[in-house]
Amino acid sequence: MDFETVKKVIYTNTISYFDNLSECKGLGVYFKNTEKVEGIAKTLSNSIDLPHQEIKRTFFKLGSEHYENSIPFYIFIDLINEIEKNVIGELGKDDSLDKNSLDKVSNYFELVRNSVSYGYLQKMIKSDKDIIRKELRSVKDKNSELRPFLRDYLIWINKVTEDIKKLRSCDIKNNVQWKNTFKNIDEKDYVGSLLSDDEIETIKDVHRKLINISFSIYYAIDKKKFTLLTSNYMELIKLVGKLISLATVNVAVRSLEGINIDYLTGLLNRKAMDFILNSQYQIAKLTGKPLSIVMLDLDDFKEINDTYGHLVGDCVLQNFAKELQENLRKSDFIFRYGGEEFLILMPFTEKRDACKVIRKLLEKISEEYICCGEDIFINLTFSAGIEDISSKHESIIDIIKLADKKMYLAKTTGKNKVVC
Repeated sequence: MDFETVKKVIYTNTISYFDNLSECKGLGVYFKNTEKVEGIAKTLSNSIDLPHQEIKRTFFKLGSEHYENSIPFYIFIDLINEIEKNVIGELGKDDSLDKNSLDKVSNYFELVRNSVSYGYLQKMIKSDKDIIRKELRSVKDKNSELRPFLRDYLIWINKVTEDIKKLRSCDIKNNVQWKNTFKNIDEKDYVGSLLSDDEIETIKDVHRKLINISFSIYYAIDKKKFTLLTSNYMELIKLVGKLISLATVNVAVRSLEGINIDYLTGLLNRKAMDFILNSQYQIAKLTGKPLSIVMLDLDDFKEINDTYGHLVGDCVLQNFAKELQENLRKSDFIFRYGGEEFLILMPFTEKRDACKVIRKLLEKISEEYICCGEDIFINLTFSAGIEDISSKHESIIDIIKLADKKMYLAKTTGKNKVVC
């Protein structure tokens, strides 16, 4: 193989790739520095005829440096892939190069990817180890019932991280034991007593993914596939963070329920709302699970106050709040939003399902009478708007605004209805 020709093609294609790199790809600003671009082009082109160990050292260092410069791993690997594709495409037009020569170039780029990945990986582990240790220490201060659950996970992730760092093969006995220890999470008293069935099922789903990714990690270690190993490690850390967030945030949310209660209705008040809404929104984003918001307003409530007085009005609100609590799930969050207006947060619920529940509730409420004193029987209806989480919503506030608009539409088009 004519290394000089190949080196020239790698160099020119690398320079050309960076010249055409737009800033929206995330690397444009960083690599507008011609000295950095020149350095990478020379490193890629001049290293192809070096011994394998020298190539590994060179690109391990390059991966480490780019991690420290906050260049995302996947973007940098994609960069190498694109340069390889362009180089192979150009060399393939050269009749003097046979298939064996092209295979050698492909193998070289595979070695580059693997070595860059390992450089990233070692830096990531060093950074994450400190976070894991900090989490282990902080577990001591968390809810005593939740502590064993989090501690066991963090001890296990600490072991896997050490195995990755030292490229140790899987300890089958340890991994199977860990798998069996957590296979019935819902039977754990210290979890089941704190979380709802939906929340436990979500944690179990994350747990299953952790088991699968751990086996993939040890496969990558055994095969020395560092690009795969780095991707798996990043997914592992993300899943562990997701699990900790799910467990601790939900417990924190539940603990608020006994503190921030509206004195009249017994529902959650506005003080608790911001924290609970934001935390549940983040959980939905983390897990990809649905979440729906209901904005609900009692119809003609002012007339009730004007006709019967505020004591009767208070009685109506108390009875309606009781109906909400009895007809919605324990995992739903019901807030007195203000006056006769209510906000209902329904985790793990698609909009179509939320609509069915609220329409059924409206039908039940409208067919009954509320008794508030002798000879005072009030027929109550409400107007509601419902919106759920989707990619177009940038925050929980967006969902509330849309639900509120739908509620207003229900009010202005006849009341006694649910707009979804």
